[in-house]
Parts: sequence; C-alpha cells; structure tokens
Amino acid sequence: MSKFTLIILLLCAVSASGQEFEYLGLLKLPDSSLIPYKLDFKESEGKIYGFSYTDLNGEHETKSRIVGRYDDRKNNLEFREVELIYTKSNMAETTFCNVYFDGSMRRLNGKSKIEGTFKGYYDDLTNCINGELYMSAAQKIQKRNKKFQRKIDRTDRVPDSIKEKINLDKMFNRYAKNDLKGGEQLNILWKEDYLK
Repeated sequence: MSKFTLIILLLCAVSASGQEFEYLGLLKLPDSSLIPYKLDFKESEGKIYGFSYTDLNGEHETKSRIVGRYDDRKNNLEFREVELIYTKSNMAETTFCNVYFDGSMRRLNGKSKIEGTFKGYYDDLTNCINGELYMSAAQKIQKRNKKFQRKIDRTDRVPDSIKEKINLDKMFNRYAKNDLKGGEQLNILWKEDYLK
C-alpha cells in the first residue's frame, strides 16, 4: 500500500510542477517584415512563465523573460516580456521594444497554433510598434521540415546546387550551438554589483 501511495504522490508532484511548451513562429511587423520568434514556457494553474527568443540564431538575437496567463474557458493566451536576459545587438537596453501579446489559442496542448496581435512597448510603457504573431508547436514544425527536406532531396526538378543551399534543419534548428561569429558581441545584462 505504501508503494502505491508513493507513486500517486510522485505523479501529483510532477503534474503540479506545470507543463512545458515550445513554440516557433514569426512576428509580422506593419511593413511586412518577418522576425523569427520562439517561446519556451511552462504553464501551471493558468499562469505562464518562461522565455522568448527574438531573431533566434540571428545577429540581433535577444532572450527575454516572459510572464502571462492562459484562460482555457475563453481560449485566450496573454504574455508580456518583462526582463531582457541577453542580446547580441549593440543597441542600448532602453531602446528594446517588449512584446505584449493577447491572442487566441484553441487549446494549450503543444499542438495548436498561437495567433493574434501584439503591441510593443519600451520599458517606460510608450508604444514602439505593433504587429501580428504566428506560431506553431516546435515539434510540428520540425516534422514538416523533415518531410519537406526529404521531398527536396528526392526531386529531380531542383538542381543540386540549390539543394545544397536549402537546408531547413539549419534554418529552424533550435538546438544549434549559438556561437558568436567574427565581430559579433553578446551583451549579458547584469543588475548586481558582482558575480558570485
């Protein structure tokens, strides 16, 4: 009987810690430019907390802390970027535009899409830019990419020189080692007086 109780307690502890989700997508700006965007977060009792990555693996990659909530009755997801963790950009911290998102999501299950509009605000809450957010579960995108890459590799219609350039694994590889290239810098924002 004690083993059964222990197993039940372990299952409850695991479910209480929250579910982890990973989404990949794009921020669409008013001028139709697209910026890669990634969300990596946990949900527990309707509360969201985690990280966002803007321009993932790009020259201006930025990681920010997010907080928010998910209302399963209204199928509504809200989150906002609250703290800049690091950036490759050389822009001043006060010039960064934080995403405030409020949109629909059918179910928070790691399969459904996240779509809606976002508003961008500076730290002093003045509006900087608005746009749209389109995201899908990372696993779903990875499966589609593999399927598409196989089709490209098998076809005779696409020349080999172009096949070499089309590598969707590189483009969407969220596990790629994020190295700095010549001339790039990484700015880690540290609010303490010293490192431990």
